[in-house]
Amino acid sequence: MANLPRFGLIGTGVWAQSVAMPAAAASSEVRFAALLGRNGKVVDALATPYGAQAFTGCDSFLDAVDIVGIAVPPAVQPSFARAAIARGKPVLLEKPVALNVGEAERMAEDLERAGLRSAVFFPTSTCQRLPTGSNR
Repeated sequence: MANLPRFGLIGTGVWAQSVAMPAAAASSEVRFAALLGRNGKVVDALATPYGAQAFTGCDSFLDAVDIVGIAVPPAVQPSFARAAIARGKPVLLEKPVALNVGEAERMAEDLERAGLRSAVFFPTSTCQRLPTGSNR
């Protein structure tokens, strides 16, 4: 496990807690190493059960990881992504990657210049699927 890439997650919201953190912890391809959030007590409480380090500062967080997953609202996702890209970290983004095309294009250009890869997570609905013809 020590040789696996260190995966760090930015965000502590519902999606991060219910999907991203458990998926990172269950992965055989990465080690869930770090969690970044605004509230130190919340980050500590969420990171500890997974054996991940808790961070409230982006620079120290980026020093501790090899790959960055981002689970925050699209208004702030680009700034975190661009910081990670500038530090040479591949990023796992959520859709929408930005609130406007220009910001998304800047991220893509930064990735290309850095020679990094990224992926965009397109979740299917977590709601129960309704039968065809349902009017609910």
